[in-house]
Amino acid sequence: MKKLLVLSAACLMVLGTIQNLRANAIPEPGARMLVRVERGPGMKTINVYLANLLDKRTQVSVQDMDGKVWFSEYAWMETGYAKRLNLSELPKGNYLFYVENKDERYLQMIAIDDSRLDFFRSAAPVRARKGVALLTGSDDSRRGGLIGYITQPENHAIGVQLANLESKRAEVRILALGESIAYAETVSGVPGYAKLINFEGMVPGNYYVCVETPGVSIVQFFNWSGEGLEFEEMQRFVDPAVRRKGWAAR
Repeated sequence: MKKLLVLSAACLMVLGTIQNLRANAIPEPGARMLVRVERGPGMKTINVYLANLLDKRTQVSVQDMDGKVWFSEYAWMETGYAKRLNLSELPKGNYLFYVENKDERYLQMIAIDDSRLDFFRSAAPVRARKGVALLTGSDDSRRGGLIGYITQPENHAIGVQLANLESKRAEVRILALGESIAYAETVSGVPGYAKLINFEGMVPGNYYVCVETPGVSIVQFFNWSGEGLEFEEMQRFVDPAVRRKGWAAR
């Protein structure tokens, strides 16, 4: 896949820096891919370390919430990989960093502001209560915060419900991994929102639904087989400034 924007990507010393991931060891057959992503020395840099790749063709990419791929690179016939990505040229917004080969995937949402970079955190269990995913807040003692539910009311549909929007703008998008937007809607001037999105007729693959509001974002990853949906991890980000004001996702 072609790089749509040239990011400053400096190779790191694999032996030593990535030693904790055993990149310099011979992986055992069937060993799982190991991934570590951490902040780099700059305000908007990340260090990426992969190990146990088992010579599989492995893709490393950064994608925005409009489906645009800003960086994509493959590691092939390698057991380990290390890279420093400078993301300072990316516009303010949320991005998906992902690593994928034919057997495994690693997904990490990143929020980029004017002067900093933050990682999304894992949210509530996604298989609880028959597939209902409830986004809990950074401080469960707060009242009146954003309430977000992403549910699977039917085998072929996803439900998105938002409450306590307080008339704030919300962007709801569904994207395929590494592809363009499959669904998009903007909501504003209303206290709540509810939508049932039918996946019948959609191409099978890995998708994610992203809900973005001022300072609070929710992302739910899922797989569509063509016959049913399977929820995977949910991640969330609450801007520290919004958290201090008390309007946080619950």
